[in-house]
Amino acid sequence: MTVVKLSLPAVFILTAVGFIIATFNLPQASLGNAFGPHYFPMGASALLLLLSVFYFIRSYRERHEEHKEDEDIRAVAKGRTPYIIGGTLIFGVVYALIFDFVGYIIATLLYLGVLMFIINGKSKWLINVLTTIIFTFMSWYIFAELLNISLP
Repeated sequence: MTVVKLSLPAVFILTAVGFIIATFNLPQASLGNAFGPHYFPMGASALLLLLSVFYFIRSYRERHEEHKEDEDIRAVAKGRTPYIIGGTLIFGVVYALIFDFVGYIIATLLYLGVLMFIINGKSKWLINVLTTIIFTFMSWYIFAELLNISLP
């Protein structure tokens, strides 16, 4: 069990190191700050590395402690959780497939609306509808109008 507990943080550490190496291979910007394209990926990779090291240390310290992992897994597998996870995955793929055809606003309204109803249920329909509409149009406004980033 120790190997299993330590393997996930080790994979995260290796992934972070891989991203850091890949960041150094990014081309420099021809306009403005030459290292501008490096800042965000380097920061995100460094944060992933730092948190992964903390996760590895915590897992190493707790490697001999007994947890109720089987009970936790069974609890997650019961109830609505598998439907929420499955619905999110299925509708995420559908969203990606229809995004270019129907455009950002319609695809996001459909995707977010369906997910809100899957997660919150029909009883909170007003919150689901308002959240979907407000988020979709606010994010469109921020990207399309304020940042001048064209969306399909």
